[in-house]
Amino acid sequence: LFYNMLLNIFKTIGFPLFLHPKCLKQYKACASLQYLAENVFIVKREELGKFLPMFLIGSLVIFNFIMLRQLKDALLLTHMGSSAIPRAKIWYVLPSSIFFMFLYNKLSNYMDGRGIFQVFVSLFGLAFLTYTLFFFDSKEEVVSYLFYALAESWSTVVFGTCMWAFFNDICTIDEAKRFYVLISGAQIGAIVGSSSASWLVRVFGEHGFVQPAMFSLVLTCSLIIFSLNFFKSSFVNIRRDADVDNRRGKKDYKGIFKGILLVFRSRYLFLILFITLSYNFTIVVTEYIWKSNVAMEYVSKGDKFVFFGNVSFWTNIVSSILAIFLTGGLMRYVGIVVALVLFPAVFGLSTTVYFFLYMTPVGGAIQWIITKISKYAFADPAKQMLYIPCSAEERYKAKSLVDMVGARGGKALASFFNMAVLAPIVSFSSMAMAAYPYLIVITVLWLISAVEVGRMFIKHKKDQEEALNEA
Repeated sequence: LFYNMLLNIFKTIGFPLFLHPKCLKQYKACASLQYLAENVFIVKREELGKFLPMFLIGSLVIFNFIMLRQLKDALLLTHMGSSAIPRAKIWYVLPSSIFFMFLYNKLSNYMDGRGIFQVFVSLFGLAFLTYTLFFFDSKEEVVSYLFYALAESWSTVVFGTCMWAFFNDICTIDEAKRFYVLISGAQIGAIVGSSSASWLVRVFGEHGFVQPAMFSLVLTCSLIIFSLNFFKSSFVNIRRDADVDNRRGKKDYKGIFKGILLVFRSRYLFLILFITLSYNFTIVVTEYIWKSNVAMEYVSKGDKFVFFGNVSFWTNIVSSILAIFLTGGLMRYVGIVVALVLFPAVFGLSTTVYFFLYMTPVGGAIQWIITKISKYAFADPAKQMLYIPCSAEERYKAKSLVDMVGARGGKALASFFNMAVLAPIVSFSSMAMAAYPYLIVITVLWLISAVEVGRMFIKHKKDQEEALNEA
């Protein structure tokens, strides 16, 4: 009776079933290696030749993302304080995102996803190398702002747009359900990147860790480009001749501005844009309150670098455990709608606890960790899957608007809000009380949009399968 009760509980929540009757009967052991291979590690043996290069590239991209996130916060907060963050997001990050969106759209008319990915990684690698050789110890405001914009752009341009657009070209929906969970959630690169922060400060000292950290970014960019070429035969573009929407006679948007109109003419894409705006607005407002507190508690840039490194380390450890042992099963059992809804629900609940019960740097770190875990392990794989049923134009031109301008636009709006509403307030608790009503309203709208876009994805998937069968 107890065994059957546990089995039903595990089935309900989608956890890997270690206590399976077949396992007990055939192998006399619940932790059979064959059973674990079939039910826990959700990548099939014949798929490893494709998955492992994808996982390697994803880990390298995420390594740079984590290192840049820690560097930009440590350098900007030390040189100019938390009040500089809203200005950086509005006057430097947002314009750079618009520029990269136009460049991405232009390149998408002539290159496939792999080619665009290589171009942007090369551009960022050259920019990192230039900063490392000539500007790494500069205290000029413009240099600090430009580096902050460059670091922020890596997360949206390379990680958020180029990498996932490339993966969407070479993966089916079934593969994406299993591969993306591990690539986004099991962040080996993030764990290495966050743990490297403390090591670099210990080895090179308070004032010497910046240049070695920058050289590691340049090396990682080189490894990404090498991997894209070395494993070229594994990256077959399965969608080059299978654009369902073009077969239905939809218009071919070749101009940049016409491509942008795709988002506003499609309710499905507009909901994805709204979800992106909502997340970025709410997270930046909450982050501003938390990092203002951190800047007061940790004075030196080395202390900040180590603190943010520890936060990232534990975020990625827990996220990796969930991705390997829970998220894969959960996505298969409950579907994409629950995965999309889980993120705003977790954000709203954790923010409420942080604002009202534990208003400290550690409390903000816990809220940040919980929110990021739900994003990496559930929301990111689900969001990237939303683009798979789309046409080629939508996967490139519309995705660039959503991931670059949508993400940065949400952060820019949040930065205006921070400067106009929160900056004049001195007390952290007063900041929280002023921001909380806005955050809750947006989170509720975010939840409703997530449910609707998840349902539309299921419908688009069925229509795509029917169109392919007809063809």
